[in-house]
Amino acid sequence: MVASELCMQLHCHTKKTGLTNYRSIQNSLISTYSKCGNVELANNVFERMASLRDIVSWNAIINGYGINGHGETALSLFYEFRKSGGIPDSATYLSILSACSHSGLASDGLLIFSQIIEENRIKVSAEHYGCIADLLARAGYMPDVSSFLNGDGKTLWKAILNGCARNSDLKLAEFAARKFHEQIKKDPGQLVLLSNLYASVGRFKDAEALRLSMDTDKLIKAPGFSILTGNL
Repeated sequence: MVASELCMQLHCHTKKTGLTNYRSIQNSLISTYSKCGNVELANNVFERMASLRDIVSWNAIINGYGINGHGETALSLFYEFRKSGGIPDSATYLSILSACSHSGLASDGLLIFSQIIEENRIKVSAEHYGCIADLLARAGYMPDVSSFLNGDGKTLWKAILNGCARNSDLKLAEFAARKFHEQIKKDPGQLVLLSNLYASVGRFKDAEALRLSMDTDKLIKAPGFSILTGNL
């Protein structure tokens, strides 16, 4: 028996027995139907809940759309939840970051991640960083996800900037630089990377300003080293 048929049988059974009157049962049904690939049925349960919805309900439906490849819908639900006064928890952010990753919504995922850092309400876990690593890798900004899974914020912005340099993506590089300003301004290597990126697109004044700021702050990039030529 296929998953969709099982879902329909479960749906009929819970309606007959009156189990759908319980919030915990409805939340479980949203998750179950979603995992079976029947996100439409999951959404029907979610819509009928109305005032019974809690954060678990929202997390379940956001995750449901995410795991079934409907990232845009998951994003809409996330912002609807926030607009209604909902306060996302760790699971909410994990669900929406995962949804963005699987749907190729890199900019949206990074924007939400920056909000997590700015609001500083939840503890960012390895799972959150893992979602961002996966998101960046899918977008072509990171060659090796495994090296990032136990990383931190510093590892993240370095990965973004290095990826931007490879992809000549100045817009995303500037986004990363703004969001991680306090960290990046202390790392001359990353400042040089951003300066070179400015120069590569003809923004020479910005490149020069960045280099001058390094001189003002007395930041010196550690020289590279080659076994053939010595210091570079």
